[in-house]
Formats: sequence, structure tokens, C-alpha cells
Amino acid sequence: MSNYPVLVCGLRAFLHPMGPNKENAFNPCFVTWLYGVFAIVTFVSGFVYLFHTLRYGLRYGTYSPKDTGLSHYIRVNSVLLHVILFLYLTSFNSIHERLADHKIFAFGSVSIVLLFLILPLHFIETSYRAIPSDLLLLFWPGLTLLHLISLFQDNYTNWPVIKSVEYDSQIKVIEFFLIGNSISIFWMEFSKDIWRPNSELTLQYTKDGRAEKLCEPNVIETITFSWMNELIMTSYK
Repeated sequence: MSNYPVLVCGLRAFLHPMGPNKENAFNPCFVTWLYGVFAIVTFVSGFVYLFHTLRYGLRYGTYSPKDTGLSHYIRVNSVLLHVILFLYLTSFNSIHERLADHKIFAFGSVSIVLLFLILPLHFIETSYRAIPSDLLLLFWPGLTLLHLISLFQDNYTNWPVIKSVEYDSQIKVIEFFLIGNSISIFWMEFSKDIWRPNSELTLQYTKDGRAEKLCEPNVIETITFSWMNELIMTSYK
């Protein structure tokens, strides 16, 4: 209890994001709210996107490695590993500690989003889309940032979000691994050398004269204008 002498929780935590006593730490309630809001926004947008894709989208080919490529299954299994590790991390939240309701809601919501939205979207996207999903490309940097905040908060401040005297070292290792894995998944999703649409989709788009859609910039390239790099280099030549 001494770790949480005076905290501003509830919606007011958004007005008091830093820890008490002007410490170099976030308010743990604010951190849990970040997880919760992130999960809610992702759930709403992800549910609409998944429903629209399955209801109105056109699937090309099958989900076999022959059509999707092995890199697709490496990425999907990395997401599955992330789900398992995050669920394991969530299990360290005790229902008997202070602020337990906030933590269980926040981490539970992210777990649900990972398992029932992000994982299925990763599995189906290459058979429905010519370029990576905007939602997935934005989700992983956001989750990585939250993991970084948790790592800092739990290990380098007096205001941990997840704390267990007995399992402190395990929590730290898991948090480091989650950060590395989320960065890896983002890179596999973003990289044009790794991410490929279903081979049947590529073939059909080429036959239909829509091959240019396979080269359209994704949302990250659009935001950063990195899609112009090749154009600029060509103009210099």
C-alpha cells in the first residue's frame, strides 16, 4: 500500500498523468486508462473493419502456406505468441490489490482485442488486401509504446503498474520480450520484402489490370511520405 499513498484515479487521471510528489513517473491509473482507451478504440474500429472485410470483401486463394507464403505464418505465430505472453503478464494482476479493477479491465481488454481481433485480422488480411492493413500498422507502434511505458513504470519508478515481489524478474523479462516481439511484428507487417499478399490475389490483380494497387503506399508510408523516396531518387538520376 505504501507504493500508492495518494493517487488520482478515475477519469480525473487524464488531468493528472504524472505520479504524485513530482516524481519522474506516470500516474499508474493514467497508464491503465491508456491501455483501456487504446483497447476500446481498437476494438470498435477493428470490429467494424473485420465485419466489413468478411461480409463484403472478396477472398483470393486459400490460407495454405503455398498461397500465403511462410512469412505470413511466421507473422501470425508471432502474434499468437504475443497473445500468450500478454495473457501471462496479465495474470500477475492480483484481484486483492489496490486498483485491481482498473488493471484487470485495461489488461483484459487488450487481451481480448489481441485474441479476437488482431490475431484473426493478421490471419486473413493477405487473402483480402493488396497492401497491409492500416489498423494493424497503427496498432503495433501504439502497443509498443504502451509496453515501453509499462517497462519503465514497473522497473524504474516507485509507481509500478504490475508488481510482484516474488516474480519481479519474470515480469521484467516478459515486458522486454513483448517490446521486442511487437517491434518485430510491426516490421514484418510494414516491410515490403516480407509482407506479401496471397499469390492468387496478386495473380488476379495482374490479370485485371490492377497491378498498380499492389504498389500503393501503406498508411505509414503515407504519413511519413516515405513512398516518395523512390520518386525523388529517380528524379535525381
